[in-house]
Amino acid sequence: MLKTDTTTSTSPEERRAEALRKAGKRRTQEAVARTEKAIRLLIKDGGAINFSSVASNAGVSTKFLHNNKELAECINTLATQQKAKPPHRLGQTKGTGDSTIISVLKRELENEKQRNRKLQAKIKELTEANELLYGRLMQYETYMD
Repeated sequence: MLKTDTTTSTSPEERRAEALRKAGKRRTQEAVARTEKAIRLLIKDGGAINFSSVASNAGVSTKFLHNNKELAECINTLATQQKAKPPHRLGQTKGTGDSTIISVLKRELENEKQRNRKLQAKIKELTEANELLYGRLMQYETYMD
């Protein structure tokens, strides 16, 4: 089946530039989401909240954090609030009695289980598509004979 282009004709350079802009925007959104997740995790675990720790946990640069005004304000506010509270001791978590290492490992295990479930669903989807295509091929070969 042929695709019909309903957009106005643009040059390959313009399409490439637009694709790069979209990809850059998507990467930025993903980095912001990772940063917000890292901040929540640091708050939950009682880790030190500063630009270095957030950047390290989120997999982004400190420059990215400083350039994003909302994230920078959030980090500065949380760091200020954290300085007023007593430091969290390593090896303790709230309520569970588990060590920090065990908590991190449990979280990683849950993430891997979720990833595994997604991959299993994708395998099932691809297997069904493969079976459908194989059936069509058999019909075609029978038709051609």
